Amino acid sequence: MNTRSTRSTLTFARPFRLRGYPDKLPAGDYEIITETDASPPGSARYLSVPGTGFLNGVTELRQTTGRDLEAALCRAQEGRNGPGLSDAALSPQEDLI
Repeated sequence: MNTRSTRSTLTFARPFRLRGYPDKLPAGDYEIITETDASPPGSARYLSVPGTGFLNGVTELRQTTGRDLEAALCRAQEGRNGPGLSDAALSPQEDLI
């Protein structure tokens, strides 16, 4: 099996929401991990969410799609996330083998 991981960072200045998850995520940098498998062709995308409170130090990988991440970015850039929710920026990608 030949799997390739691509990582990038998504930065939100204020709290935001991601489709499929009921909770509001805090502002900050979020790592996006995309794993692509060459055989059979397929990919999975995850948003790395740091734990808070008693889960501090634990990271949760929330499966998402490129479409959902793009929608969250568009809503944030258009200011449609609602009160107190903000703009976001996506960093350049880094390829990891």
